[in-house]
Amino acid sequence: CLGAGGAYAQQAAFPAKPLLFVSPFAPGPGPDVYIRPLTIKLGEQLGQTVVLDNKVGFGGSLAAQQVAKSAPDGYTLTLVTNSNIVQRFVQSDIGYDPLADFSHVTQLTIGGSLLVVARKPR
Repeated sequence: CLGAGGAYAQQAAFPAKPLLFVSPFAPGPGPDVYIRPLTIKLGEQLGQTVVLDNKVGFGGSLAAQQVAKSAPDGYTLTLVTNSNIVQRFVQSDIGYDPLADFSHVTQLTIGGSLLVVARKPR
């Protein structure tokens, strides 16, 4: 009789409710080309709806802020890019720490970045 109380308190299997994927990109071109199919496939594999919310602005920081402030239960995801890491050196307070406030799930792409400046005419 005492052991039955522990079974009652167990959580439902993950995911027990729809997931939210907050995209830092506008719908249409660019990374949205692979984010949309990713959310569809993720929903199929998990057997749960994945809602895609495009939250554009501030170099991806608006989406990252929303996810950083959400419950740490795995139901809210985002895509963190190089701009999220660089933003903390450009802006004094971006409202989250890109290294401490998120748990890494997987690497989706590999891409290069270049830092360039204008060249003097010859």
